[in-house]
Amino acid sequence: MLKKIYAVIKDFIKEYYLLLILITVIALATFIKLPYSIMMPGGAKNLNERYEISGSYPVKGSLNLAYVTEMNANVISFLVAKINPYWDVEKKSEVILPNESNNDSLKRMKLGLEESVDTAKVVALRSAGYDIDVNNTKVYVTYIMDKNKNDLQINDQIILIDNNKVASLEDITNIIKDYQVNDIVKIKVLRDTKEIDCYAKLFEYEKKLVIGVTTIQKFDYDSPFEINYKDSKKEYGSSGGLMNALAIYNAITEEDITKGKKIIGTGTIDINGNIGKIDGVKYKLLGASFKKCDIFIVPEANYDEAIKVKKKYKLKIKIVKVKHIDDAINYLKGM
Repeated sequence: MLKKIYAVIKDFIKEYYLLLILITVIALATFIKLPYSIMMPGGAKNLNERYEISGSYPVKGSLNLAYVTEMNANVISFLVAKINPYWDVEKKSEVILPNESNNDSLKRMKLGLEESVDTAKVVALRSAGYDIDVNNTKVYVTYIMDKNKNDLQINDQIILIDNNKVASLEDITNIIKDYQVNDIVKIKVLRDTKEIDCYAKLFEYEKKLVIGVTTIQKFDYDSPFEINYKDSKKEYGSSGGLMNALAIYNAITEEDITKGKKIIGTGTIDINGNIGKIDGVKYKLLGASFKKCDIFIVPEANYDEAIKVKKKYKLKIKIVKVKHIDDAINYLKGM
């Protein structure tokens, strides 16, 4: 019996060995991961559908968040990216920051998303004419530049530096401004629910004295509206700050600034409404064009890059540069 089974298998392999080799090669090419990421055009997330806001006004058009599509490379996607003019290959080390694991990167970007949404709410309310006071500010670690120079961890809340209270990002700069490179400061943090004593050895980065971490702020505030954001598990980063603020502003003000158009954009936002530079302009702009958006709002710092992409790919979408949320609101009101 076994001899017959063996003979059948042997004959099958003889007859179809080329097909079996092809299947094996395709399987290996699909499942073997490479140390690269494939960057490609994203799309448009309609923020009108992401927010539930009490007393909101109807919107005819839409305010959309531009995003980048990224996937882990395998052999097949790597080869496709080499011939697809809209795709690019990047080393993993260029996507993830130095000294950062993939898990740490996701944590950092998730914290960035949370901060940007909270900041967008405050900016939108203030832009709509409401007097909003921010209080109970807390500072959290999102990235550690050199793990040999401190023993902090991602998501630590920094409470004290050398017994000086830390209630804002500016506090850190002000506390250490009179110190010297290689000085060691004591840092008290809240880690989960426990207070922990840590340290940091100061060093110079971009001509500034630093404790070697990047941070975000979280805060409390009173709002005249109930603003609920429906988060996506696959959504990360702070580059949606501008568009989140515009979507909230449009929902709580009577004039519909979309004018029935499909508006998309990108850009970080700070508590004062300033718009900051982002990454991935090429993929965000291409995705916006493929989704047939009418207007692409971009930070002034990314404008030249966006214009180059528009010319290279002969896109018809209108590009508008902004430095502050007021620039975006005024442009949309004047359309």
